[in-house]
Amino acid sequence: MKKAKAKKVIAVVLVLVILASVLILQAFAVPNVLCADFEAIDIAENQSASEILSALGIEDVFIENLSPDITEKIPLAIKAYKINENENDLSLSKNVWVLELSGGEAEYGEYIILGTFEYTKMPVWRGTDVFTVYIEGLVFNQSDFSVTAIYNEKVKTDGKTETVQKAEKSDSKFGGFYSVVGSYNLPNGVGSKCSDLKFLVVADAAVGHPDSPCNIMVNMHYSHQNFGAGFNGNCVDANVDTNPVSPKIFYKTHTVRSQNFIEYKPQALN
Repeated sequence: MKKAKAKKVIAVVLVLVILASVLILQAFAVPNVLCADFEAIDIAENQSASEILSALGIEDVFIENLSPDITEKIPLAIKAYKINENENDLSLSKNVWVLELSGGEAEYGEYIILGTFEYTKMPVWRGTDVFTVYIEGLVFNQSDFSVTAIYNEKVKTDGKTETVQKAEKSDSKFGGFYSVVGSYNLPNGVGSKCSDLKFLVVADAAVGHPDSPCNIMVNMHYSHQNFGAGFNGNCVDANVDTNPVSPKIFYKTHTVRSQNFIEYKPQALN
């Protein structure tokens, strides 16, 4: 009888532990959504990429890690739209800029999208994080999409410990309908030997139907893996408003979304 009661108690405890674990994971998985109006900014002619991006408030560390192809296009920007307001998430700051290009070798209706995510407190769990850009009406240039992780790491050299800044670009990317998705597997040292983790997301896209006017709304998602390891690219639905990665319980998704539209007009209507 005592053994039977003990087994029942153990079974009840296990069920309670499982339920508590599920509730904790669900709490961690609640998405964080930042919705704000774009601030439209005119860009003066004859400026370098660094001058334009610095004036928009983009940090040097991000400017230095842009690819040459993107850097060459930025001086063609005639207007910028930015969201850089932080919501009630003190551990992660989020910023999004959209640059409208014109002239040179730029396609009419071409845009460069830049997103930055900076941790003020390092994440504890280290898995595979996922980045999604979804903009209905735009077709993405897959080759110019990138995710770069930037962080400080303590390394030993000749018996001395020094802090070195590292930047690692992820080549993992997936195409979607009006979307582009990339992932980055956080290094094992993040959270212990590493600090100041930040991400730079870069996308290049153009209007899919340049002869028709359209309103462009930007959605950028950063899904941090709170549990589990690895990532299956088939588990992304970029059309989902706030949490595009499955299983949702394993991820904390941070979304930055424009409340107002970028209005695109065909060249003939301008």
